[in-house]
Parts: sequence; structure tokens; C-alpha cells
Amino acid sequence: MARKLNKNLKMRSAAKQPICGLWAAARCCGIRLNSAKKIQDFRDMLLNNKVISRGGNWVGGTTDAERMQICVFLGCSVTDVFKDLIQKRGIGKTITVKSLLTSREFFQTRRQYMLLVDQHVLYVRTNKMKRKLWVADQRGKPMRVARKNQTVADKELTTMLNKHVVSVWAVDQNSTV
Repeated sequence: MARKLNKNLKMRSAAKQPICGLWAAARCCGIRLNSAKKIQDFRDMLLNNKVISRGGNWVGGTTDAERMQICVFLGCSVTDVFKDLIQKRGIGKTITVKSLLTSREFFQTRRQYMLLVDQHVLYVRTNKMKRKLWVADQRGKPMRVARKNQTVADKELTTMLNKHVVSVWAVDQNSTV
């Protein structure tokens, strides 16, 4: 028998809440949101400090400007790298998630990214090797691109691979001495 979801959307686990943008921005800034209480505390902190101007019943759904404000508030710098990637690839203005994740210009960096596809945000961490590429959404489970001994990617990522990339933001944590 399948488990029932909590009727209160804010009390559901992180995987069941529509908070992909909020989760990706927090993860890029080094904050892990892995329980309903941590998510609610983070949401309350953003609302109390007027980082996001939403009502008290706000659950998720963020705009580009709100994700950027969250990162800046948490001490990170955000850079839009989508146009640079298009110029380096030498292709048209549409890039799929698969072509982006498998391009050398992208995975041979050592950065954190917020990857926006149609109404969904993914967290991507690169580490100079394709096998160390880490992609996740609010479920927190890593999604892997197909490796040599694997013919297909992880089940969670296969639905994302053919979607078009809307924007790519590099998020760098500012070090204060």
C-alpha cells in the first residue's frame, strides 16, 4: 500500500515539495535543505529579512530575480554563463540538457551551477571529469549521465535530457577574510 502524502504541503518531505529553485539556490550557497523543518526555517528567514516579498503561505515557485536575490543575500555571486556556452559550442540558441552536460566546455570546470529548464531548476556541480558531474533537484538524489559501462542515464535524469536549457548560472561562494 502506498504512503499517503501529508495534506499540508509545507510539512511534506523536501522531495515532495515544489521547491526546486529554492533548493538549488540554497545548495549553491552551501545550505542543505533535507527536512521539512529546515525548509520552513529557511523560507521564514527569507520572508522575515524581506529577501522575497511573498505572503506567509508561500510554498515554492521562484523567479530568476528571486533566486539571484537569495544567492546574493547568502553571500554568493551569480554569473549568467549561458551566452558564453553557446558561443563556445558554436551552435544555435537552443541547447538540450544532454548536449550541455556532455560538452567539454561545461563539465571540465570546477563550479556550481543552477540550470534552468522549462519550469524546473537543477543543481549541477562539476569537477573537471564527466564521471564526477553531479546533477540533482530538490529530491537530493544524484542523477548521473550515462557512463562507459552504462547505455542509458539514471531514470531520474532521462526525462530531463531532451529538455531545452533556458539559462545557466554559475554560483560562486564569496570568501570573506
